[in-house]
Amino acid sequence: MNFLPPFRLALATAFLGLSLAAQAPAPAPKPPQAPKGKPVMKKVDRTKQLDMNTATKKALLKLPGITDPIADRIIKGRPYLTKTRLVTQEVLTLDQFQKIRDRIKVVPMTQPKAPAKVK
Repeated sequence: MNFLPPFRLALATAFLGLSLAAQAPAPAPKPPQAPKGKPVMKKVDRTKQLDMNTATKKALLKLPGITDPIADRIIKGRPYLTKTRLVTQEVLTLDQFQKIRDRIKVVPMTQPKAPAKVK
């Protein structure tokens, strides 16, 4: 019988294990994930957006970050042509606007037509 000493047996086993590991396929890379702390974009239901030209004070106060004085400024600054006018007219800060921009819309107010002149 031809026996290998225990040291040689252990060495042969380790060598065999390393050679098999080198031939094994590499694991598949993980798919990239969104960075932490960055919000995930959600679809916005445009039918549930609040119109800044017609919203009541009570409805405005339900928006995140909108307080009593800010709601009063929004109402006082009406009508708005676009929702970005809330920032350019200094009604809201950019941070306040960014918190609510997906929840609001602006439907421009139409001018009432003058009555037709009767001759």
